[in-house]
Amino acid sequence: MKLNIILFFLLSLLFSHVSPYGGNVPKEIQTSLEKIVTTFQDKEGTVMATGADLKADSIRVELGQEYNQYFVVGQFKDPKKLEEITRQLLGEELSIYCNGELIAAPTVQTVLVSGEFSISGSFTLSEANELKELIKISAE
Repeated sequence: MKLNIILFFLLSLLFSHVSPYGGNVPKEIQTSLEKIVTTFQDKEGTVMATGADLKADSIRVELGQEYNQYFVVGQFKDPKKLEEITRQLLGEELSIYCNGELIAAPTVQTVLVSGEFSISGSFTLSEANELKELIKISAE
């Protein structure tokens, strides 16, 4: 009995340190394990906000009735922060980056005071859902 416990313990130690990839985890798996960071930047690259500034449970896809177009909508935790950003960048692009890669660059069309935002574009449902997930996961 004692021998079985010791053998089990030794085997569990051995196998807990063995990677199925021989110590070289593929880049795709490493990337999927990294934290996703979404940033909202002005044209100079200044980070105006991050996913952490958003309410994760508010981010969703909606279908606009007028043009049958998909939107990604959500809400900032601090409405004043969104108001400051939109006031400063009115008429300019607010680039959205995910882990340093540009994923959208909507133009700020109005000053938003309620904390709620809407990202529009010629998105398919699939594209809108992908954008929503990238933004939402960084807000969690």
